[in-house]
This record gives sequence, structure tokens and C-alpha cells, in this order.
Amino acid sequence: MNESQIAGWIASAMQFAVAGYALRLNRCFGTARVGWSLFGAFSLMALLHLVQSTAAYDTGSDSGLMINVTYVLISFLMLIGMVHMESMLKERLRLEGVEMQLRSDLESEVKSKTAHLTRAIEELVMEMDETKRMSAIIESAREPMPAETGGGLAEPVRHAAAQNGEETHFLAGILAGEWIAHF
Repeated sequence: MNESQIAGWIASAMQFAVAGYALRLNRCFGTARVGWSLFGAFSLMALLHLVQSTAAYDTGSDSGLMINVTYVLISFLMLIGMVHMESMLKERLRLEGVEMQLRSDLESEVKSKTAHLTRAIEELVMEMDETKRMSAIIESAREPMPAETGGGLAEPVRHAAAQNGEETHFLAGILAGEWIAHF
């Protein structure tokens, strides 16, 4: 074996290594990111070189050696490029994971705040209903009763409080809680 044949075998091995590394990248990061075209191109290049290296050269051994050294350098540069591409893809996957984590944290925070706001709205609606109910009771207490009922001013308040299940302790027509609240 002469130097040209040894360089040819090294170049072939390097190109198959490039194709194998391209397949590894394809499996690690998926076809969408790396693509089968990368693996296919490197495989065809390796097969072409294999066929070329096994064919007999009519040229001198120096030109064959120079071609094989060029193939080795090209393959080496391709490997360096693919190693760099792998590091970029790993960083991209890491950033996608961080983005997904941040997005899920944000969604949980939004759900929490939405639940808090929903509870606050429900409490406000209950307070508004209570205020309306109390306003209706007060308005009905302010309307004078006709003389034939004989109930006086406190009778509508007693009647409205009894409908709502409240105690009707009166002192001069005022509910017990309201009487204490005046002082």
C-alpha cells in the first residue's frame, strides 16, 4: 500500500464518520431540525469517494494523494461544523425547555389570579344583593302604613325581617342590631 491508498482509506473512513455523525444528530434532535437531506448528502459523498478510491488512477500518485488529503480536510471541517451545530441545537432545546417552564408558571399564576378575582366578584355580588335587600327593607319601613292596619311604622320592618328569617327584637321600631349600631 502506498501513501495515496492509505490517504484514500483515511478519507473514506472520515467521510463515513461524517455520515454516521449526521445520522446521530438526526436521531438526537429529530428530522425536523437536522433533516435526512444532511445524512443523505454525506452518505452519497462517502459512497462516491469509496468508488473513486477503489478505481485505478491514470494520473500520478501525487495528484491522487492531494485529492485524498483534500477529502480528509473537507471531512474534518464538516465534522467540526456538525459538532458546532450539535452544541447550538442543545442550547436551543435547553431554551425551549426554559420557555415551556416559564409559560406553565405564567399559566398557573394567571389561573390563580383569575380564581382570586372570581371569588372577589362573587363576594361583591353577594354584598350588592344584601345592600339591595336592606335598601328594600328600609324603603318599605319608611312608607307609612294605612290607618286600618294599625301596625304603625315598625310593622313592615317586622314583616320583611320575618320573611328573611331574622330575629325581630324591636325597640321603638328599630331592629336590635341597628339600635346597638347607633351607639
